[in-house]
Amino acid sequence: MKEAIIVDPDGYRTDVTLVDDNVSGVFPLYREPEQPTKGEAENTRPAPELIGYTVAVPVPEGLYKPQFDFAAWELFNKPLELELDKDGKPKTDESGNVIYKPRPDVKLWIEGLTAEELEAIKNPPAPPTAEERIAALTAQLKMQEKQMAAVSADLQAFMEYITNKGE
Repeated sequence: MKEAIIVDPDGYRTDVTLVDDNVSGVFPLYREPEQPTKGEAENTRPAPELIGYTVAVPVPEGLYKPQFDFAAWELFNKPLELELDKDGKPKTDESGNVIYKPRPDVKLWIEGLTAEELEAIKNPPAPPTAEERIAALTAQLKMQEKQMAAVSADLQAFMEYITNKGE
């Protein structure tokens, strides 16, 4: 058994599954529509909904957010073309086997992150220095002291009001 990737219709990974070692390729996944309710005609059943694909093609190392390229897959699966000589006849090797043009070198998995997202991952912002952190904490402490003074003044005024009201 080997790992296969379940992708959404855009090619982004949603899950992982196991397939037989001999399985290779891309296979659509459909959601069956709901059964018709009473009163609906049996022959008006909607078509199954495409919800993704099972991709039994290995993901290369180094991709942060792998995305399967369906256009590259279509190109990769085009029938091989024959190598033709100048007379338009198929070329053959020494053994008499027909020679085909090489399959295009395509990348089936591409990076799904934008350049900006990759830059943010590869170059995270530097953590604040000790001096910057101390300055931020000092400013926060001063703000809390001002708030506490205001609350204390409000409480003092309230207490004076209560005592004066009782007289």
